[in-house]
Amino acid sequence: MRFLFLIIFSFLFNQLIQAQCALQPPVVSGGKVVCTDINFTQLTVTPITGTIQWESSLNNIDFNPIINSIDATLTIENISVKTYYRAVITEVGCPTNTISTVDSITVDQVSVAGNVSGGATVCADANSTQLQLSGNTGVIQWQLSSDGINFTTITDSIAATLTISNLTNTTYYQAVVTNGVCTSVISNMDSVVVDQVSVAGIVSGGSTVCADVNATQLQLSGNTG
Repeated sequence: MRFLFLIIFSFLFNQLIQAQCALQPPVVSGGKVVCTDINFTQLTVTPITGTIQWESSLNNIDFNPIINSIDATLTIENISVKTYYRAVITEVGCPTNTISTVDSITVDQVSVAGNVSGGATVCADANSTQLQLSGNTGVIQWQLSSDGINFTTITDSIAATLTISNLTNTTYYQAVVTNGVCTSVISNMDSVVVDQVSVAGIVSGGSTVCADVNATQLQLSGNTG
């Protein structure tokens, strides 16, 4: 009878252990979006009741062990492409290893400012010019300035082509480009130079003189141009 009791107890104990092994997998947390090359992230797996082996993958399918990664916290530095991570937990008494959930670190490429072109000289009031930003990487935000030093944002100006109409004074333009979480960069500056409208002015100084030997000076005043 005692022998039978031990067999039943052992069976139930093993069933209990296996039931515990089959509970929800440990959860990996801490994934985020970083900028390429210079970055720092820490992932954590919880809860854990055994030994850990971290693994990584570039496609979320094929995972490979990470050397010397056996702590609950995994530190990742300076990666350049999106990478997936998981932890394999080995517990005494469990028939198979337990695999955690997967978390990832997404990598944004560095912002590239590009080049602004299309600056022109126009006549005041009735004019139209298009500036073009090319070679950039990231979201565009155009800015303008009256002195080429202090710039302000142009509302709703996020396209690569900026259309400018009816300027009355010379204005300078640049683009601020931001790719994801990476630091914003500023393009070169271009300008639309505005010439004021030509004004004829008034000619004065006309006089009556004697033929052959005479001298007169006419004066133009109030003109622009």
